[in-house]
Amino acid sequence: MRTLVLEQPVDKAPARDWGLLYLFGLIAAAAYATYFAPKFATNAFWVMVLGAYFYSKNEPLWLAFFLTISDGFWGFFDNYEAVLSVIPGLPPIEIGHFYIILAAVKASRKPANFHPFYNPMLIVLGSYVLFLVLQGYAIGLKGTINAQFKMLKHIMPLLIFVSLPRLMDRMEDYRRFFYYFMPMAFTSLFAQLFTISSGVTPAQALGLHKEAWFIENLKRGSTYRGFYSTGAVLISFLGSLFYLADKKGSFPRTYLVVVAIANFFAAYLSATRGWVVGFTLSMLLCMLFVYKLTPKYIFTTSAGFIAALTAMSYIPAFEKQITDAFERILTLQSLAGGDLSAGGTLIRLSTRSPIVLGYWKESWLTGWGFSDFYFTHNDVHVANQNILMHSGIIGFTLLLAFFAYFLLRLWQAYKKLPKKHNLRDQLLVFPMFFIGWFFIHSTSGQLFGYYFEPDKAFPLAIFISLGAVIYRQVQTDQEKAHKRNAS
Repeated sequence: MRTLVLEQPVDKAPARDWGLLYLFGLIAAAAYATYFAPKFATNAFWVMVLGAYFYSKNEPLWLAFFLTISDGFWGFFDNYEAVLSVIPGLPPIEIGHFYIILAAVKASRKPANFHPFYNPMLIVLGSYVLFLVLQGYAIGLKGTINAQFKMLKHIMPLLIFVSLPRLMDRMEDYRRFFYYFMPMAFTSLFAQLFTISSGVTPAQALGLHKEAWFIENLKRGSTYRGFYSTGAVLISFLGSLFYLADKKGSFPRTYLVVVAIANFFAAYLSATRGWVVGFTLSMLLCMLFVYKLTPKYIFTTSAGFIAALTAMSYIPAFEKQITDAFERILTLQSLAGGDLSAGGTLIRLSTRSPIVLGYWKESWLTGWGFSDFYFTHNDVHVANQNILMHSGIIGFTLLLAFFAYFLLRLWQAYKKLPKKHNLRDQLLVFPMFFIGWFFIHSTSGQLFGYYFEPDKAFPLAIFISLGAVIYRQVQTDQEKAHKRNAS
């Protein structure tokens, strides 16, 4: 057993450049252009930004920017706010969709020197998406342009799963991406603390007068349920766990621990039970099986976290929310006791799930596909049931088979590596993180499936693309070692 020592010497963080400042400058400019500039100026701004990306070679920086725009920042960039109108008579298109299209074009122009190991399984899933489209037409899909446009927008983000591994095919690309993006953990936590203490979102405080349902709950004395930038919280949490297992010390370990804690606090303050339990699962599994921390170290870390929560509870602005969040998490005891509603707080299992499963049973083998029936009755609050209704038992099985194949190949690579190999522990982070992620998906809202909005597609694409890149690096290292031994 070895203990993770935060003070141990590590390599310096990535060389500081202007990229981080440029990223936040772009975000500020995008917020001003979206909310305060005239419409023509807003369109001109986004055209220039998309053009700058298309001719740029800094993929990690632009991925961090467009993920932020798609995911939200301080209450800015909610759904259908950062948009560009290009086709008269049709709804405007989110900027994230334009990025995905341009990324696919750039990827098609780059030599295919890298073929992820999961490509055969990805082709199977892509073929099933095509089947679901055809099935939707067969069952019944409106022939209006808007209906066709809606389906296309749902499917288009799938392109990022093909283009990202080609655009970012080195470990260094992902290190730079996380260098740019992990600070978003602190901006999300700041937004939580600011909203709870002031009663308004940061966006409202900066002059954007917009209602927010969770603010109304706060005013009524109900439990605050706001959660900013969930994609940023998820991906920066992955980055912190992944690089804590990096023997080379790409980032200072103390910084990574603080990032992980900030993400956990952001999830906890949202009183979202699935996220709290999911993050706890991933952290504990990594502590036990990846970092191999001693029980004493885990106990000390947990005690420190509880002490921090206790200290915050003495601040009047946060006392109620910390207590409410804790009480909400405790309602899971009722679920363990057989109460599917968890004391009336979890209607997704007691009410929503039976309805969706009822629709699935009417077409249990292949689901309802991209049909009007599915678009009318889908419910992302019950994720796995919704996938069953959309794609049937065949689609659900194929999706689980893809994740099982992906994680199993990484596990096999992990087992073959010598214990001193610098990438060995990082391979094990993937299954540990995915267990918590799948728990969140299953309990708090759909994060996987056969179609996505950009903010949901980016985290999964980053996860599997990073897995493919580290798998290839491991294979390369093994081949070099074999040649050295042979000579």
